[in-house]
Amino acid sequence: MRVFLSTVVRGAPVEKAGELISLDWEKKQVLRRMPIYPSNPAVDDRNARGGCRGGRGITLLPNELFVANYHSLLGFDFNLNPTRTITNHNFAGLHEIKLVKDGIWTSSTALGCVQKVSFDGVARESWWAHDDPLVQRNFSVAPLKIDKTRDNRLGYMEDGSKVHLNNVEVAGDAVYVCFNNHGAIIRLFPTQVISSDPALKGCHNGLVTGDGEFIINDSHNHTVVVLDLESGRVNRRIDLAQFPPVAALMKVRRCRDISFRVRLENFVRRQRVARPLFTRGMCRLDATRILVGVSPASVLELDYQQGRLLGLCQLSGSANECVHGLEAAPSVDFPFSIS
Repeated sequence: MRVFLSTVVRGAPVEKAGELISLDWEKKQVLRRMPIYPSNPAVDDRNARGGCRGGRGITLLPNELFVANYHSLLGFDFNLNPTRTITNHNFAGLHEIKLVKDGIWTSSTALGCVQKVSFDGVARESWWAHDDPLVQRNFSVAPLKIDKTRDNRLGYMEDGSKVHLNNVEVAGDAVYVCFNNHGAIIRLFPTQVISSDPALKGCHNGLVTGDGEFIINDSHNHTVVVLDLESGRVNRRIDLAQFPPVAALMKVRRCRDISFRVRLENFVRRQRVARPLFTRGMCRLDATRILVGVSPASVLELDYQQGRLLGLCQLSGSANECVHGLEAAPSVDFPFSIS
C-alpha cells in the first residue's frame, strides 16, 4: 500500500513548514519528500501556530494527486514530480478536499465556505456558512462581508471566518462540513445540523462510512470519535493514548525550526506552539480500517470498529510537526494499487 501524507511544522519559517511525503506502508519506508508552501502569491504570516503553513488535504486522481497549500492545489504524479497547479480567487486557508466525478470540493477555512471547482479551478457550486440563515441562528454567526468576485486568497488571514470550517465530505448526493470551533457536523443542500457538541470542539477530518456512521478526529483530546450519522449520537470513542506505542509519542517535547523570537512571543503569551498527539488527517481504507495522523508526524492504522491499533509509522521526532492530509492506494476513495 502506498500512503501519501502532508505535514505542517508549527512555528517554522513558511518555506520549511511542511512536506508532501510518499510512504511504502508495508516497509514503513519513505519513498520521497517534497516541500509544500504557498507561493504565487507568497504569504507573509506571523501566526506561528499554523496559519498558512504546510500541506493540507490530499486527493488522488487516476494518474495524479493534488495536495492543498494555503491557497492552491498542487498537482504531482505518483512519484511526486510536479504536474500543475489549480487555484481560485476564493481559495483561502484551504483545509480538506474531496474528489468527485466532475471536480474537487474544497474547504476554505478563512472564508467559511466550500466550493466544488472544475479541474481548471472554476467554481461550479458553493456554500458560504456566514450567509446561511440556519447557521446564523444556531451558532450566533454574524454575516461576513466578502466581495466574492475579487481575489480573496490573502485578504482574510487575520479577520476571516471564526467557525473554522475545516472539512468537506461527500457521500452519494450529500455534502457534509465540520465546524471546528463549535464541534458541529452539518449536512448541506438543504442545511441540516447533524451534531453540535461543545465537547467536540477541535473536530477535524469527518468521513462517512458505508454503514451509517461518521468518523472524526477530536484533535485536542487525541481521540477518534464515531457518531451515528442520522441521530448525531456518539457510538464510540477510541482514545489513541490507550495504545502503548502511541502513548510513547506523548513524551516527545523537542521542537524544530522555531526561532528565538517565536519561542519568546509564545512564552510571553503563555501559548503553546504545538503539542504531541495532536490528531489530524484521516483516510478510510475499507469497511473496518482507517489511517489517522498525529504529532510528532506519525501515521496510525486502526480498526475503528473494534478499537484496535494495527500499525504505526513514526516519521518525525518533533512535537511541532504534525500530519495534516492523508490518502492511500488502495483505499475507499481510490480502490487501485500504485506499484
